[in-house]
Amino acid sequence: MFDIAPLLTPAIVLALLGGTLWGVIMGALPGITGLTALILALPVATAMEPLPGLVLLISIHAVADTGGAVSAIALAIPGTPSNAATVEDGHALARSGHLSRTIAASAFASGLGGIIGFGLLCLTLPFSLMLVRAAGAPEILAVSCLGLLCAARLGSQSLRQGLVAASFGVFIGLIGTQQSTGEPRMWFGFDMLLDGFSLMAVATGLFAGPELLRLVVSKIDGTSLKNIGEKPVSAGLTDTLKRPKILIKASLVGWLVGILPGVGGSVSGFLSYAWSGIKLTGERDDDSRRDGVIAAEAGNNAKEGGDLIPTLALGLPGGAGMAVLLGAFMVYGIAPGPGFATHHPDIITGIAIALLVSNILGGLLVAFGSPALIWLLNIPRTVLAPLAVAMACAAVASMRGELFDLWTAALFCLIGVTMINLGYSRPALLLGFVLAPIIETYGSISYNAYGWAFLQRPGIVVAILLGGFLVVRNLPALQRRRHPR
Repeated sequence: MFDIAPLLTPAIVLALLGGTLWGVIMGALPGITGLTALILALPVATAMEPLPGLVLLISIHAVADTGGAVSAIALAIPGTPSNAATVEDGHALARSGHLSRTIAASAFASGLGGIIGFGLLCLTLPFSLMLVRAAGAPEILAVSCLGLLCAARLGSQSLRQGLVAASFGVFIGLIGTQQSTGEPRMWFGFDMLLDGFSLMAVATGLFAGPELLRLVVSKIDGTSLKNIGEKPVSAGLTDTLKRPKILIKASLVGWLVGILPGVGGSVSGFLSYAWSGIKLTGERDDDSRRDGVIAAEAGNNAKEGGDLIPTLALGLPGGAGMAVLLGAFMVYGIAPGPGFATHHPDIITGIAIALLVSNILGGLLVAFGSPALIWLLNIPRTVLAPLAVAMACAAVASMRGELFDLWTAALFCLIGVTMINLGYSRPALLLGFVLAPIIETYGSISYNAYGWAFLQRPGIVVAILLGGFLVVRNLPALQRRRHPR
């Protein structure tokens, strides 16, 4: 299907290798996200020819989640928002002595998820294009709401607490200017709130903030996690390969979410985690937590194969990373759309191959290079704490260049600490924040287009049934019946 001969030029190969290395390192460092890595590389990419520049960007984007799992597992700081679903199980395994093994398992799951996503892209491209064009606002609304409900189940002591956290996230996400009408709401007279809160500031405060506080006040190095005597790479590979059902189901869910424009990676990680047959109730042992890490990371990387379809076929980004990629297309004077594959087959081929190869290289780099990556995180507390704080602040400030975002990160750091102490779900809050404008926009479009009849569309009906099933199976009475004392 793809002719790779024209891609074997020094410029493209160097762009592929450099992008993969940059994405892994930036994703692994605490406080730096894949989106920040993309933005920092954008001036370099746009100074290159279109194909090498786009290969550079897609390589960074493809492996940022792979590298981000390192800090998520070692420090409980998600390298990207997509890695938030990995934090709880991954860090628990690291603290029990399986740091390198868990990183290796996440790396192999990411690489294999990326390969599965690429395979699905190749096998189903004609059908996927039809599905993207057929998926209207009600379907996107349904997937967003279902993702929010799934996130509410994770990290909270009860479903009620998860729903409270998700609802608070939705409230925070609606502050600022309404996207569909341009009208300001809930800005409380503060001009800096007209643009809403920064996603980078909120995510950094919620997840990085509490861990950075722990590093600052702890008398023991927060990253001094010990490894039980084992061969971590082979053990991580075995952990991944002996879970084929979870790997395939998580990759399929991630890919399906990826083809819906505007939904983004956070949803794919949580949905892959929740719908892969993982034990979510009762006592969680190490095997169950490995299931969670593998499901979340496979879904994160498989989504990239789906993301390419709406981005290139419709010009609608699947997430923030793809929005940066579309910005590069605009700089090059290239317009993605329904006829893009016909007019630019070389770019389609280059991006698809870069996605596949960078996923493979990124997985291998993290799995076999984990000692070096862990060494970066094993810097003594007195050095790591101020360095990590500085990097987190720089990452927050680089997004919009506003001092207000640093105050936002500090505020959500306090909120994150409080939620940890009270047992509320931080991932649910973050996902509610991310999905709030999506739910509002597509809910408004659905109602204006169909009235209340949009609730009768098949996608909405399926989502309601699945959501009802999730709620019913988490009712306290049913939980007591399943797990009697």
